[in-house]
Amino acid sequence: MIELEKFKDLFLSEAHDLLNSLDTALIKFEKKPKDKEIVKELMRYAHTLKGISAEMGYGDLSNLAHSFEGMVENVKNGISSGGVATLFGVIDELRELVETSVNRTTRTEANPLVDEVGELEEVDSKNAAGVLKNPGTFHHISEVKVRTDKLDSVVDLIAELLVNNLALQESLADRETHVLTLQTNSILVKELQYHVLQLRLTPLMHVFNRFPRLVRDLSVKTKKKIEFNINGGDIELDRSILDVIGEPLVHLLRNAVDHGIKTSGNITLDAKREEDHVIVRVLDDGDGVNWEEVRKKFVQANPGGNPTQSDLENFIFTGVSTSKEITEISGRGVGLDVVKKTVTEIGGVVKVFSPPRDEESKGTEFVLTLPVSLAIIKALLIEVQGQTFAVPLSSVERLVNIGKKDIYRQADQGVIVIDEKEVPVIALSKVFKLNEDAEVNSRLAIITMQDKKRVGLLADKAISQQDIIVKPLGNTARSEGVFSAVTILGDGHPVPIVDINSIVSKL
Repeated sequence: MIELEKFKDLFLSEAHDLLNSLDTALIKFEKKPKDKEIVKELMRYAHTLKGISAEMGYGDLSNLAHSFEGMVENVKNGISSGGVATLFGVIDELRELVETSVNRTTRTEANPLVDEVGELEEVDSKNAAGVLKNPGTFHHISEVKVRTDKLDSVVDLIAELLVNNLALQESLADRETHVLTLQTNSILVKELQYHVLQLRLTPLMHVFNRFPRLVRDLSVKTKKKIEFNINGGDIELDRSILDVIGEPLVHLLRNAVDHGIKTSGNITLDAKREEDHVIVRVLDDGDGVNWEEVRKKFVQANPGGNPTQSDLENFIFTGVSTSKEITEISGRGVGLDVVKKTVTEIGGVVKVFSPPRDEESKGTEFVLTLPVSLAIIKALLIEVQGQTFAVPLSSVERLVNIGKKDIYRQADQGVIVIDEKEVPVIALSKVFKLNEDAEVNSRLAIITMQDKKRVGLLADKAISQQDIIVKPLGNTARSEGVFSAVTILGDGHPVPIVDINSIVSKL
């Protein structure tokens, strides 16, 4: 008898693929109910799910997949909106049954009508979990499908590295050869590092393909006609980042449906690669943000305040809501707060763009700037009060050498002048609680731009730039809001990685 227990994870992965593919195909079928190719696609996915379920001994699941296949067979000549809703309901039941079947300790017999259960047809599906009855729940990506050419590159580099290490051992007596071998070794290590990181990268579509069903269900619930488009699903991100960005995107899409679009409109989910970052945008062509209402809320929370546009843009991420109606979909104001917190915790930035309502252009655009990988980043090592810290290079705009006379005080705030403009500064020695009076001894200003705010972080000196391996901190250390992670240098010493965004936001 085949030991099926060890195949459960593989079954779950394939079943989730098929269910997401069924969702996507059914959404297409809802728009083109007489397209026979889409009908064939639906039947192919259902037949494959039926087969692999029967192979695993999940009779109830196999029976239901068989019934779904039969239902699709009977609607080849078109279907009503109620019929489509029924099919979506069956997919929901299939998804629940997948989980309960895997967790069940005993097998159930397959329906005798299930034929050719061993025959698996080839499907072109995406690897992700579902977004259905609870669209805020996401399965973590515990495995990544890797192309063989990527694996071959890593294997080849490891072989070269081993050969080079042998050469290094033999060349210890010859200094010149020794140095050359070390240089070659260094190049190989960097190449190996690059290719290993490539193995962790996963297409965004593994998250994106959950959203057509989400938007479709929300549009039906709100009785709105919405055209949803996805671009850039082939852009790759580290799987650890994919694990957390699903929740923020759900919040943004729900807001776009509930607040952005009034009766009909377009929502676009878009991604593109820019150097070491991926830019993900959620756009709608609705009326846009009601900035006057946001201003009123700001003044209520900050009596006597005269907010700038930048202040208002930051304020909407604090949990405020301008909606006069609280619905099941949104309206409590907590969604954007969660979005910013989650994105910031992974070293990203989120911004909102929406023109005033008296302008001709309309709509709202949320832009998430995300690191490609959390495993290795480029960093600037700095010294503060004799201790070493790492600053993500992506947060550094420029370095400026300063003297005691360059810093002057404006009210309670230290200020320097850069390019004839005043820039507020803060001594990292104070932030790190190393020396409260060390501002005047600082010799280096690290200029950074966060949320349209330019700030100078004062340190003693810059040590070097290098790639560092990022190690997570515990929740207690993270809650301090000063460091985001830690790295280990070549000499074995741990070095904290500075959370620039958190420090600047408190200034």
